[in-house]
Amino acid sequence: MKTAPMQVITLGFSIQLLDYWQAGSGQSSGMDTDVLPVMDAQKLPYIPGRTIKGLFKDAAEQVSLFQPDRTPVISQLFGTGNKAVGVNTGGQCHFSNAELNPILAQSIIQQNLQASLVKKMPFTAISEGGQVKDKSLRKITFYKPMILYGTIGDFPCDLLEEMKTYASFIKRLGGSRNRGFGRCIIRLNDSKI
Repeated sequence: MKTAPMQVITLGFSIQLLDYWQAGSGQSSGMDTDVLPVMDAQKLPYIPGRTIKGLFKDAAEQVSLFQPDRTPVISQLFGTGNKAVGVNTGGQCHFSNAELNPILAQSIIQQNLQASLVKKMPFTAISEGGQVKDKSLRKITFYKPMILYGTIGDFPCDLLEEMKTYASFIKRLGGSRNRGFGRCIIRLNDSKI
């Protein structure tokens, strides 16, 4: 007997960033800034799809600690990897980058307002005696709070509620998230795109 094919959709999502945040690019700007966030060719912020996939996979793995029977679903959606033996299998879902609303992005570009989206913040290490440690001053560029949008392609629609649970476990993202930055709310759009 044939089974009905699984219905897949393209699922939309939004990421509401509630604080200053940054997805690090691994680059600096020399003497000015030690850590630069990722930005596109027009100097607009985005969060790479692989970062978003990693956030969802990490949340799913946290949920699986309480529901071990859900591990096969995690492999199906996000894939599996074993760096030790060099074996990786891709997951079913494909995550786009999360970007600004296209109309807002175009307006920012036309008015040359990209610099208004960022804030450079100094950081330094403090010794136990309360003094600044030598050569510890750093400057990191963060983006201001905003909402970004993306999609998850080839998403099995029967797992929507499960994916909403994973999204609810994601509370922070990006660099310095363990220092109070990057608080976020991720919402999934139930309708097809």
